[in-house]
Amino acid sequence: MPIDNFNPEDREKIYAMAENMTGNCQQGSYRREIIISNVLRRVQVKKSATLDAYLQSAIADDQEFAQLLSAFTIHTTEWFREMPHYKKFEALLAERFKGTKKFRMHSGGCSTGEEVYSFGLVLEAFRTQHPGFDYEYKSFDIDPVSVEMAKKGLYPMKDFIKIAPNYQNHLKKMDKEDSFTPDQNIKTRCQFYTDNLIKLQNMSPTYETIVCRNVLIYFTPDKVKEIIAKLVMRLVKGGILIIGHSDSLDAKSFNLKTLGNSMFEKL
Repeated sequence: MPIDNFNPEDREKIYAMAENMTGNCQQGSYRREIIISNVLRRVQVKKSATLDAYLQSAIADDQEFAQLLSAFTIHTTEWFREMPHYKKFEALLAERFKGTKKFRMHSGGCSTGEEVYSFGLVLEAFRTQHPGFDYEYKSFDIDPVSVEMAKKGLYPMKDFIKIAPNYQNHLKKMDKEDSFTPDQNIKTRCQFYTDNLIKLQNMSPTYETIVCRNVLIYFTPDKVKEIIAKLVMRLVKGGILIIGHSDSLDAKSFNLKTLGNSMFEKL
């Protein structure tokens, strides 16, 4: 019979595993309780009698290991979250990048894809208005389950109204399902893969814009500095870094100039 709660030793083991596997700092009761709840749900789905029995089965099964990794991560995402970023990004495209033949963009911590496809809608609308402009957009998340969902790009119709009418013509309603998806022009230009913000082992060296929003809060200050330094190194001169409104950094120490709204230019 599956367990219905974890003892203190089990809980500490889960926190340690989550920190080792994701690099995220396991501080704050809100975050901890979500992770405990996520792992307990997987233990009950697999009908495991103990945490150790579940972990052994997860390590032996790639698909369940992906579910465990997903349980260790927290996803809060939605279409056009933090709208000022999109408005400013739209203006920056027109001011600085309209002559770019291949605009390269990247998102770290992309979750299930809504952020990427929101920026993708802005890029696609811009591309249709500016012949010669094109883009490629790469993004990753540590959670393989979320990455697979992002690749499929299927979203419930209840979210359709969250997207401004001027972008809706770049979305496709699915006939047999109560869902929609970004059109093929966007999906072919957006690539998703699994990686870790600490390692960044699969991230190319040069981008015009890098987005890393609302994930830095899960890392210690030292790790945040390390991550930002690696991201800035991958920006072209004059490139744009976008972090979350809840994140912060010292622009001067990274040779950045603030543009407002948690957006920065590499000097």
